[in-house]
Amino acid sequence: MTYDCKRARYEQSDMVMILLNLGYIPDQVVRKIDFVPGWQVKFLENMNQFKKEFEQKYGKKWTFQNADLERDYVEFMRNQEKSDTALQTGIIKDNIWAKMGDNFRKISTKNKKTHALN
Repeated sequence: MTYDCKRARYEQSDMVMILLNLGYIPDQVVRKIDFVPGWQVKFLENMNQFKKEFEQKYGKKWTFQNADLERDYVEFMRNQEKSDTALQTGIIKDNIWAKMGDNFRKISTKNKKTHALN
């Protein structure tokens, strides 16, 4: 396999990894991604710049995900649930749909048992 062929395959592999982890990459870095040959170099520069600015602004290193981030997220969502009426409405709707799904499963199970007896 030629060098150019290997490079193209590695770039494709890197692109897949970026797309799979898109939700963890800061928005301002994602907006700058341009998937042209050699894009990884610019992506790495943008990511390193973001990390540097983050540390300067917040006084701690940026990480993809850790226990502190997960704990902060849970706390944030609990606070949002108390104050965000749109979120409360969505939670209520989700609960209603979940209960309906439970009822449909019960009915379906009951119908399967009834049909099995016939």
